[in-house]
Amino acid sequence: MRGRGYENTTVEQIAEAAETSTTTFYRYFPVKEDVMLANDASPLFEAVIAGRPDGEPLAATVRAAMAAVVAAAEADRDLTLARMRLIAAVPALEARVAGRERATIGVLAGLLARRAGRPADDYQVELVAFALAGVVFTASRRWVAAGGATPLAALVDQALTTVGPLLDALGPAGPLLLFRQGNSPVPALVPQAGGGRASAPAALGRHERETAMDAQFWDDRYSEQEQLFSGNANGVLVVEVSDMKPGRVLDVGAGEGGDAIWLAERGWTVVATDISAVALARAERAAQAAGLAGRISWQQADLAAAPPAAAAYDLVTASYIPVPIQEGHAALRGLLNVVAPGGTLLFVGHSRAELPPGHEHAGYDPDDYYWPEDIAQLLGEDKQLSQDWTIVASETRERVVPPPPGTHHVHDTVLRAERQR
Repeated sequence: MRGRGYENTTVEQIAEAAETSTTTFYRYFPVKEDVMLANDASPLFEAVIAGRPDGEPLAATVRAAMAAVVAAAEADRDLTLARMRLIAAVPALEARVAGRERATIGVLAGLLARRAGRPADDYQVELVAFALAGVVFTASRRWVAAGGATPLAALVDQALTTVGPLLDALGPAGPLLLFRQGNSPVPALVPQAGGGRASAPAALGRHERETAMDAQFWDDRYSEQEQLFSGNANGVLVVEVSDMKPGRVLDVGAGEGGDAIWLAERGWTVVATDISAVALARAERAAQAAGLAGRISWQQADLAAAPPAAAAYDLVTASYIPVPIQEGHAALRGLLNVVAPGGTLLFVGHSRAELPPGHEHAGYDPDDYYWPEDIAQLLGEDKQLSQDWTIVASETRERVVPPPPGTHHVHDTVLRAERQR
């Protein structure tokens, strides 16, 4: 078809190229148009959803399935792009796709209904199915229009972030909740009597309060100064990542972009998320000034509403970000799930021992959140996670760079772990 064009390519020629008969062709494809539409992603989407753990937030389940579909499309990128360009150029194929879209919506509605425990004709289920179909079709068309310049995974990520609240309305609670802390103190598990510390499982469910550290809080804080932080990459990131082979990285809590820009300068393709629109605007301007705009996708995201796509990133870095303890470790598992097999999680916090007295502030209790050592403990003790992860480093270190002015932080706690499968 590339040489002759779609209209000038006959069924006989297709059958001859496939070394089969026209009778066999029509047994599988009632009309010629169906040859171009043979790559139905519905079975793959359904298989991934069926294999996800019970009780997983619906947003995380859908993202995992979408990630698998995207990976399949990008596995043969040039052929997929060529096929989709041809479909867009031929009215008969476009019409056939429109019919497939309606069928896809029906498949999605059935899958969502079963996963959420609702009837297939539930009104909200139908709305979400339409929205997810829109994610697939709109992201794909944008990808084709840009000639594949923007990664399809990034387009789908952004679209799923937009429709995330609709998924939350269907599924059980338990999504990832992260707030940008920059270089300010990070909450910790508080000491118990006798100088010990509560383990993460022991503290589950004890403090699940809503904090004041929302998007408005951080927008206001960033607006108080022209630049809140140094703009340099965090020292632990530089030490741990300098020798890594560049790939896809998710920078969680990107702030004003110091880490994201440093990564992009070294060849990484970066998705940088933050809850603050003010911080992201500054970060984007800094990236443009450095000539790196095309290597970084800036996304405002409250990860409580929509965890990123599962198994998508070679590196996930989170520096000084509080992750809330939830029953079943739902929030933490959401963060772990975005690391691709063979990828690395780098989780950095301040030293808990250096928190000043009276460190319960800003509407949160330190007992509500994980520290790097808590995550390391879980990765070592959980039966499934211990098989999936290898801990490379879990330790307290002196800071590579001086502490932020007015703080007492001269040590960092560091977790580096690699996902095996």
